[in-house]
Amino acid sequence: MRIKIGIEVECILKGERAKELAGIIENIFRTERTISNADEYVPYMLPLKIMKTLENDIIFVDDFEYIEDAKVLYVKFIDTDKVPKLSFYLELAKTYDLKLYLSAVSEDDKIFFNTDEEGEYFPEKYYFNIYLGSISYSTELIKKLEEILKEHGFYYTDLKPFQEKLKEYNIKTEKDIYLLKSYLKNTYPSITMYFGRFINPLSKK
Repeated sequence: MRIKIGIEVECILKGERAKELAGIIENIFRTERTISNADEYVPYMLPLKIMKTLENDIIFVDDFEYIEDAKVLYVKFIDTDKVPKLSFYLELAKTYDLKLYLSAVSEDDKIFFNTDEEGEYFPEKYYFNIYLGSISYSTELIKKLEEILKEHGFYYTDLKPFQEKLKEYNIKTEKDIYLLKSYLKNTYPSITMYFGRFINPLSKK
């Protein structure tokens, strides 16, 4: 059984003031670990307009790294809301005059977000994962899906691994993979397959 604690939100914040924000994030990471209006010190570390976007929500700082030469701050947040609190991340970037690149995945909630349309830091276009549950044997199809996951991981820039590995099953398009997902759900109830295309929730298109 998988226990859900929140949505992983990876952020790249780039610009002249990235180092300033990195110092604050490091302080939070070393002490509180959480960003919440209920925390004792965090509301005084970050400007009020950022904290207001959180309302009663809680966000964890899970990891971070600052790259001096590139003026880039990487932060992995765990967002405990059902949907990433985009207003918080946008205000964080706006307040410190930083460019924001954001990637977030929540399998169960079918959230696959990626704001990096140029693919500079987050080039992925698709997400894939599979859980076999209590299945007692693997068919050739299931073995091939496991091989794809083992060889390529969770993130994909195109569909080539699926097209090549599942050629004999006539898998060519995104639609074919969604049909395969439905087939597995109906045929093998203990198997859970996740597949989704990343979208940019900030896009005005």
